[in-house]
Amino acid sequence: MRFLLFILTLFPIYYLKILGSTVNAQVVPDGTLRNNSTVNFAGAQWNITGGETLGNNLFHSFSTFNVGTGETAFFNNAATLQNIIARVTGGTSSTIDGLIRANGGANLFLINPSGIIFGANAQLNIGGSFFASTADSVVFSDGSSFSATNPQAPPLLAVNVPMGLQMGTNPGNITVNAQNLQVLPGRTLGFIGGNLQLNNAQVRASQGRIELGSVGANSLVRLTPNNANIAASYEGVSNFEDIQLSNTTVDASGLGGGTIQVQGRHIAIGNSSQVLTRTLGSQAGGELTLRGNESVTIASTDLLNPTIVANDTVGSGAGGNLTIETGQFMLQGTAFLSSSTLGSGNGGNLTIRASERAILTGVGFPLLEQFLAGALSGQLRPTDRIGGLFAVTSGSGAGGDINIETGSLAFQNGSMAATATFGDASSGNLNIRATHAVEIVGSALVSPTTLGVQGSAGNMSINASQVTIRDGSTVSSATLGEGRGGDIEIIASDFVDISSTPSGALLPTGITNNSIFGTGAGGDVRVATGRLRIREGGTILTNSGAVIATGVIPFGGPGGDIEIDATELVEITGSVIGDVAGQPGGALTSGPGTTTFTSSPAGDLTIRTRRLIMADGASATSATLSSGNAGNITVEASESVELIGTSSLDGLPTSLVTSSGRSDLSMLTATGNGGNITLKTGALVVRDGATIDVRSLGVGDAGTLDISANSIFLDRGSSLNASTVSGAGGNILLDANLILLRRGSNITTDAGDTDGGNIIINAGNLVAVLTEDSDISANSRNSRGGNVTINVSGGIFGLRFREEDTPFSDITATGRDSSQSGTVTINTLEINPAEGLEQLAQDIADPSNQIATGCAAYAQSRLTVTGRGGVPDNPTVTLRGQTVWRDMQEFSSDATNPQTSVLPQEIETTRPLVEATNWRVNEAGNIELIAVSPQESSLVKTLNCQDTFISERS
Repeated sequence: MRFLLFILTLFPIYYLKILGSTVNAQVVPDGTLRNNSTVNFAGAQWNITGGETLGNNLFHSFSTFNVGTGETAFFNNAATLQNIIARVTGGTSSTIDGLIRANGGANLFLINPSGIIFGANAQLNIGGSFFASTADSVVFSDGSSFSATNPQAPPLLAVNVPMGLQMGTNPGNITVNAQNLQVLPGRTLGFIGGNLQLNNAQVRASQGRIELGSVGANSLVRLTPNNANIAASYEGVSNFEDIQLSNTTVDASGLGGGTIQVQGRHIAIGNSSQVLTRTLGSQAGGELTLRGNESVTIASTDLLNPTIVANDTVGSGAGGNLTIETGQFMLQGTAFLSSSTLGSGNGGNLTIRASERAILTGVGFPLLEQFLAGALSGQLRPTDRIGGLFAVTSGSGAGGDINIETGSLAFQNGSMAATATFGDASSGNLNIRATHAVEIVGSALVSPTTLGVQGSAGNMSINASQVTIRDGSTVSSATLGEGRGGDIEIIASDFVDISSTPSGALLPTGITNNSIFGTGAGGDVRVATGRLRIREGGTILTNSGAVIATGVIPFGGPGGDIEIDATELVEITGSVIGDVAGQPGGALTSGPGTTTFTSSPAGDLTIRTRRLIMADGASATSATLSSGNAGNITVEASESVELIGTSSLDGLPTSLVTSSGRSDLSMLTATGNGGNITLKTGALVVRDGATIDVRSLGVGDAGTLDISANSIFLDRGSSLNASTVSGAGGNILLDANLILLRRGSNITTDAGDTDGGNIIINAGNLVAVLTEDSDISANSRNSRGGNVTINVSGGIFGLRFREEDTPFSDITATGRDSSQSGTVTINTLEINPAEGLEQLAQDIADPSNQIATGCAAYAQSRLTVTGRGGVPDNPTVTLRGQTVWRDMQEFSSDATNPQTSVLPQEIETTRPLVEATNWRVNEAGNIELIAVSPQESSLVKTLNCQDTFISERS
């Protein structure tokens, strides 16, 4: 009895162990088909036979489908079948930690609406594609379906290939932890359901296709046969769920790179995960596409094992494209994306479309500078990466483009985007288009050629409403080899702000489109915006060669041009001091510049704007420090140009300058010529020590300074300068309505060991204060003085020509001695009174023949009226001494008598006018001139032309 009780006691325990094992590993048919599935478990293998066959399709239906560790689920099907479609109807999830096997090349579709879990040991051994899905049913093109949620209904089976997966109201989740889950080359491995998680997984479909899809309720995912694989389509699906990859590899690489499509709501790839479609052979690679309806996040913190999403080619086949489409895109830490070519095949494009925003955050600015230092020293390898975007080329295949389209974009904390070339092929372009702002903070956008290569650099384009480059950020399409550098274009409708070079930075903040080491020509830079602001060590540079902490790099091709178009304002201010940009302890001024340290010429600098303001030691420069010529500077500012003050850090002047040689690099011998400056504006103001210079500190010639303005105002020790040391003197040409010099300001073309330059001034008025020592000089210390020509239409005020300089405001052109003095020519406007008058006819009639003769004009006749000394009577006051007539007649009777009328007087006109020939004294004692008849001649005195008549009427 006790033994029986003992056995009965043990039985439940033994039974539960067997039951537990059966629950965890079980394949059980549900008996819902006309020809039901049959399952036989033998030797750790579930042998599955039976099922319903229709055409090339075999249908199985299970209430439970679990494959335990070390077990095999073997679909023992006919080898001629095309598709095996298996559903799980029991309402519990399926756990697969063993092997799923099938005969022939059949595709296998496993659907369980309640969820599917792939354990670490899950494997596949099938000849066709494999889809695991939590769809409710498999649908066919003829409208039939095979449902897992309504298995009791008569199944509507079809002979055609499955065309879709229909989700129910609550799709189950799929979890993949498998370490080696793969299909044969060229086939599809797909996971389509609700939320999808891949943790510590290895999923592969060599040169095939991998589909990761997470969709919401009632969604239909369409399936389309594509050669040997099957593609999923999400057209019409608007409801998605989430996908997460952690420490997972999803790989479709192969002799012809495969295709990977990841589709969900939020897609998160992190913790050293890798999503790869590398092309290894001669066939073209496939596409790698991540679509996150709301967000895509790719992150990593491991420097040695970063998170990677890559569609590279290492063979002769062209690489496929890598495309990310989402609302918000985030790339963080050491994670990077790559669409590069490391072989002879052309690289694919890397495209990011983020409708709201894209944020790329690196692992710090110091690591970024180490990476850039490796590139400059030639130690960087094509496979070296840090956090960012890469589309590089290292072989004979051309690099692909990087394209970013978004609402707003931020590169920050050491992130980067690179389309470099390490070989003979050209690198791709970097194109950014943002609806709102682009911020590049402590990061780098580069599209260069590397050291010694033949390939050309790609172009770079940034188009946004606002662009900010700050805190050590570098934007560059430089060339370090024999190929040409790329062009950079930034278009920002609102503003571009370049600022803040950190102390000790390897490169200055801004755009550095240089040509270094090789012979490749540097690319051009164009900035078009409403307002451009460059401050605190911000720069735009297109140099040939470079200066570094250990010396000068005297090698480089021709420098590129810089073109700035700002419809409203260009503002350039400030400088920084420290070990900056290879200048230990020196100052880095803000502003654009083109400099040559080589035998190649520097590029030109052009600024077009409404207002240009430069202050606090800022500069816009073009210089030569070698045998190459400096470039020219052109400034067109429709309203005004203002240069103000000196640097608050080191006292250097705010300057607009072209030069041969530099005072801070006096150890370098400049033999090239300085460039010209052409400035056109409404009002030019240079004050508080600021300068505009075309100078030469070496043996090269100085350029010409040509300024056209309505007004030119120099104040407080400012200058327009074309001085030289030993090269030919520079010239200054000024054309303005008003030129005003105040408080020690100068216009000078002084020279040292060469002739002084020439000064030509065309002005309305040239004004200075005599006692303020503001000079115009074309002097030479050891040679002949230059020539000064001043043409004024108004006048010269406060300036005097003198033989030598004085404490007053002077105009001088002195030489080594008086015999070598230059000339000073001052031309004022000479008014010709006859200018503009009509020329009178020369054949004027003689008036003596036209006028009746009275008194000869030459006769000494006078008519004098004395009285008030020649002052006429005031017509507004009563005449004094005379009677005033007043009409007292009464007109009232005429007003009452309508018969009254005024008869017109008849004027006798029959008597001809006769010239006066005599005179007489009337009764009042006054003289009258009269014409008398011969009979009256005895009564009057005859008029004589020598007579004098005096009337003393008062």
